[in-house]
Amino acid sequence: MGKSQIALEFCYQNKECYQYIFWIEADTDTALQSSFIAATKKLDLPILGKNPAEVVSFTIEWFQSNNGWLPVFDDADDYSLKSMSYFFLQDEYFPKSGRGIILMTTRLNYKTGQENIVVNLNEIKMDDDTALKLLLRENDDDGNALAIVQMLGHLPLALDLAVWNVSFERIRKNQLAASLIQSIAFLYPNNVPLALFEHRPQTIFEPDKAVFPSTLKRAAQLLTDFSLVRRITMKERKKDDPAKDTSSVHRLVQTTILFKMELPEKLEDANNFSLLCLTN
Repeated sequence: MGKSQIALEFCYQNKECYQYIFWIEADTDTALQSSFIAATKKLDLPILGKNPAEVVSFTIEWFQSNNGWLPVFDDADDYSLKSMSYFFLQDEYFPKSGRGIILMTTRLNYKTGQENIVVNLNEIKMDDDTALKLLLRENDDDGNALAIVQMLGHLPLALDLAVWNVSFERIRKNQLAASLIQSIAFLYPNNVPLALFEHRPQTIFEPDKAVFPSTLKRAAQLLTDFSLVRRITMKERKKDDPAKDTSSVHRLVQTTILFKMELPEKLEDANNFSLLCLTN
């Protein structure tokens, strides 16, 4: 269980405590600005004619004038924001007043200069029963599970990595699902639209085989069932809206999958995505 998953679970368990909860992708300036724009649309704020930087300032002003908010700044790593300053993110994107809580996930030893509570996932360990539930999910214990838990030090993220490895080996039996997760491994990890693969499947998958939308959806659901991606479907969205069906993947899942791929396979997939971008 990674930092983003824990933050998401915190939001879910405490949703009654906050009137407004916003998920802010914080690994690049572009992602931050897009998240702020999405927040203003949810709040129905007037942003017509404003550029992204103005929208950010306008949204921060809203935070500072309102109460009961919880923005989650996910993957807040300063090097991704082209800054060596620990204070860049809070100076540019954090509200400076108002009654709310800021939750941030980061791989860095972040120093905000403010009163804060830091939870280090490397220091979190689970008891045997909890660790076994995380490792086994819905599977039966073959007698080796406890030994694996102990070998991995009861660490949530290490157990998740073990699950992802096992899941990917099982996914390989479904060629389309395996190709789909390998393709997702090359992309930005959050909110990957399934429509990207539906429009030109022959460019990404096997060119001599037809891939129907229903088959692709089953492959995406299989990845979700094996906890390799987190899939979000929005029934209220229009059929042609790319945000109607999206998947997000943990960066470590991407790294693990890319590590398992041979160089020729990586080059072929990268070339296919280049062709896809040129034809869209």
